Amino acid sequence: MFVFYGSLKNEIIKQSSVKQGLCYSLVMLPFIILGIIISIILGVFKIRAFVGILSLTLILILISIMLIFASPRSIVHRLPQRITFKMEENLITIEKEGLKDNYLNPKTKYITKIKKIIDYGDWYLIIFKGDITDSIICEKDLLIYGTINEFDQSFQNLIVIKNKK
Repeated sequence: MFVFYGSLKNEIIKQSSVKQGLCYSLVMLPFIILGIIISIILGVFKIRAFVGILSLTLILILISIMLIFASPRSIVHRLPQRITFKMEENLITIEKEGLKDNYLNPKTKYITKIKKIIDYGDWYLIIFKGDITDSIICEKDLLIYGTINEFDQSFQNLIVIKNKK
């Protein structure tokens, strides 16, 4: 069993927010491309819907840019959290202090659904299969049960080491 507990450092929140913004923007990319194609087709035929679709596409582009460069001031990122890896039960539970009913209904994920764990030096980004936008950040300094070496050994086939930026 491994337990990470505490609040993430501001530096880690900033690094992870940019990466998460990029993921959300990639999800929106097909809609933006589709909007541009439809706008071009409608524009060629001078159909009035052209302006509306073009406007929606521009709004999607602006939202994507905002997601990439958004400030990580969300209070949810700053709340203390407890992330528990229960190896025997194949479960990960994520509890955030200060959120209503969170300890009654903690978020759970299956360990076998982990696609990869990216090691950024001071923290891990845990990405799950089929869900690129929902990931977990575990700061190494917040590990209170288990050791980093044990964690690395338990997930050695899933860990990808990235340079710290």
